Amino acid sequence: MKKTLSIWMLMILGMSFFFCTSTPIVEVDLLIKAGTLFDAQSGEVVHNKAIIVDQGRIIAIEDLNKDLSGYKALSKIDATDKFVMPALFDTHSHVTAFVDTIGTKYRVPTIKVFADEQLSKWHLRAMLYQGITNIRELGGFPKIAVNLKKQERIGEIKSPRILACSKLMSESPLIFPEIVEQIHDVEDARNYVKEMKKLGVDYIKLLFNLRPEFSKAAIDEAHKLNLKVAGHIKATTWREAIDMKIDALVHTPYGNDPMMDLSSKHVSKVLNEMAKKGIPNDPTLAMRYGYFEDPFFEQRTQLKEVYDSAPQKLKAMWQMLSSYKSITFSKNPAMAEYHFSYVQKAHDAGVVLSTSSDTWTSWADYGNTIHNEMFLLSKAGIPNKDVLMIATKNGAYQLHIQNDYGTVEKGKVADLLILRKNPLTAMENTRTIDAVIKNGKIVDRKKLLKP
Repeated sequence: MKKTLSIWMLMILGMSFFFCTSTPIVEVDLLIKAGTLFDAQSGEVVHNKAIIVDQGRIIAIEDLNKDLSGYKALSKIDATDKFVMPALFDTHSHVTAFVDTIGTKYRVPTIKVFADEQLSKWHLRAMLYQGITNIRELGGFPKIAVNLKKQERIGEIKSPRILACSKLMSESPLIFPEIVEQIHDVEDARNYVKEMKKLGVDYIKLLFNLRPEFSKAAIDEAHKLNLKVAGHIKATTWREAIDMKIDALVHTPYGNDPMMDLSSKHVSKVLNEMAKKGIPNDPTLAMRYGYFEDPFFEQRTQLKEVYDSAPQKLKAMWQMLSSYKSITFSKNPAMAEYHFSYVQKAHDAGVVLSTSSDTWTSWADYGNTIHNEMFLLSKAGIPNKDVLMIATKNGAYQLHIQNDYGTVEKGKVADLLILRKNPLTAMENTRTIDAVIKNGKIVDRKKLLKP
């Protein structure tokens, strides 16, 4: 009897030890086996990692040689022979404005634009198809931008996340009359910012001919209301805007701006101040380069299916605008040299650069512009690992969402890009997209292209 009782006690103890020491099963949404994972914090790669995702966020990053039987994943991706990195950012887009005609008035270029929410939705899907999961609209039709932002957040549309923007605050409506808010005095500037806050925008955009006192009024009012301000400025200098605590400067300097003299002490001082104060800049090289005239942009890997899915109205506008002869780097080597030298100097000074398209939907190439931008940054001499950081980590910083996005880290939202080829060896490889993941969910890219 005692012997039988002892055996039962040993069995019970053994079973208790087994259940106490066995690894509990954790059910998760997604497990990705990454052969090469880009660490956007350091700019280096790590190998053979498992990215564990649940409820849209990365809950763990484990070594692949570790026992992963404790995770039961609803979906799995074997990317052991692929390159995994954070998804991309477009920090300067115009997805709500479509170019109708380009002409001149009083010897000043004038671009007539219009709104079409359905065309905007197609463009947003095309951007997501190309691996872009966060964008900042920087001037267009703010009511539509706010509406699209809301639709994306509740899942009504397939789209990158959107930060909405005001119209372009300017003293002259000549260039983009439909999307310019003409400012006559300081009170005008303050009142328009208040109006945009009520509408629900995230950013205020200042345009080139806004004088310093108007710019300061807009920036001060925006900051009181917890809005950010970006400037495509000239009448207010970059130096003045930095002192006004502007949040971002867009494009590269142009025209007779003192920033054009890259050898001057003034330029070095301004760039160093931008780096010190963390004021970012999106140089929009692809826009400067020209969308249709450079042979490189004809090598549009993966783009035929995107073009074929575009609404006919958009195709007609592309065809019309492709004949528009803008000044491009290919026609003006000196311009190319200046813009390349600028971004290299800004990068070396520590300025936070980000990728941006400046897409006026109807003449840009539907999401691919960001890949062009990355290629051009690499061509300008910026190391490829830094270009990837510019397109990811820096984009999140530029949009003030770096706590949740921009890197592949435990606790962050799982926005990921899986590539078939390594972009560190050739930047064109960012186009070899195998999968896009947004909010921890695999994006059905084929469905994005359907009407």
